[in-house]
Amino acid sequence: MNASRSIYRRLLVGLASVGLCSSLLLLAIVFVDYHLGYSDLATREAAGKAWHEVFEHVILPALLFIVPTALAIIVVVRRALLPLENAAREIEETRGRERGFRLDIAKFPDEAQPFAAALNDLLGRLDASAAQQEAFAADVAHELRTPLALARLELSEIGGTAKKRLSGDLQAMQRLIDQLLLLAQIKAAAPSDIPRQSQELATLGRECTAALAPAAISEGKYLAFEVVDENGTAQGWREAIQAAVRNLIDNALRVTPPGGTVLVLAGPGPCLRVRDEGPGISPDKLERLVHRHVRAENSSQSGAGLGLAIVDQIMRAHGGSLVSDPEVRELRLQFPEPAAGTF
Repeated sequence: MNASRSIYRRLLVGLASVGLCSSLLLLAIVFVDYHLGYSDLATREAAGKAWHEVFEHVILPALLFIVPTALAIIVVVRRALLPLENAAREIEETRGRERGFRLDIAKFPDEAQPFAAALNDLLGRLDASAAQQEAFAADVAHELRTPLALARLELSEIGGTAKKRLSGDLQAMQRLIDQLLLLAQIKAAAPSDIPRQSQELATLGRECTAALAPAAISEGKYLAFEVVDENGTAQGWREAIQAAVRNLIDNALRVTPPGGTVLVLAGPGPCLRVRDEGPGISPDKLERLVHRHVRAENSSQSGAGLGLAIVDQIMRAHGGSLVSDPEVRELRLQFPEPAAGTF
């Protein structure tokens, strides 16, 4: 803590300085007064007794008074700054909350309320800016869908090797647009806006595995599904959870060499796991990869690096997390445990 910028230390030093200067001034006045009054005493012995009385009745009580005064100053300053400490703790606890959070200005002391109001205004402007960017991404994705669909229809009339190459490029563009649109929808929706239907994770995993099996076979890879816990469920948005599973499977297929196997597992508990034959991802590396446009070193260069970012956003919106287990080369979608009495 920088002492020059600490309100607490500046108040302590200021109040202590005022108290010390006042005490020294009082003692100086007493010394002058008693010196003038006792200067006429007849003998040195009488003057010594007088000054001894001054020490016992004036100086010593003043020194004893300094200790409780210092303690009182510390307590008063701490209590005066307690609302600011509570407000700082409240701000820290907002990490990970949904958009739209604002500080309760009434909890701030009067002197700090303008600062809290300015901070709320800044949060509002940040929310508005983020909403504008997400709306722009969603609009762009919608606008690109129509010409892309027309281009794919026209491509069906073209033959030769160019058709296969262009078809792959258009599919990559379609995947990018779908990912942009889904990411914008997830970011724009508050957790309270996410549909909360009960989803059977084993069913979702089985459906996603079946949908991507042809692509895996065309690449000379194997895609398998295994149920560890048939009863695992999650409360959430079916399409979003399916998108998270598909992105994990697609990511696993990218890092698995030809002839390798990607295994999708449901359970135990409310989780879906995707295990591949790549090098594995450490938790620290996963933390970097979930940021947009960041790819693993060994990943395919197709796409925009949005897959894991989308998965992370989907899991956060559902109160869950994306977890890596590098020892078994596995990524896990961990959903919250169902609340008691929820079926």
